[in-house]
Amino acid sequence: MTGLVTAWLAEVVLISYRATRKGANEGTSTLALPLPSQFVGSFAIYGVLGLLPDSASTFASLVGWGLVAATFLNLYQPLKQGQTTPTVAKSGTQTAAGNTAA
Repeated sequence: MTGLVTAWLAEVVLISYRATRKGANEGTSTLALPLPSQFVGSFAIYGVLGLLPDSASTFASLVGWGLVAATFLNLYQPLKQGQTTPTVAKSGTQTAAGNTAA
């Protein structure tokens, strides 16, 4: 179980580092903090992995460290603050805000 907790802590550190680093790269004078939803997602995923029986603790740790690797390699990119998810329209072209242009 300690491998899973260590993976979760590494995930939290990566999420926090990525958010503060993006704020520094954008040139803002305020500290950019990660969105709470990013932490809630990691709590949920690692919480479910923690509910697995002790016989599957190696599997849970491997999945947890796989998620850390995915975050480190930017395979998992949560939404930025204020960004909306793009929606797929039936006709027309899609804009960045998810609106369709006819």
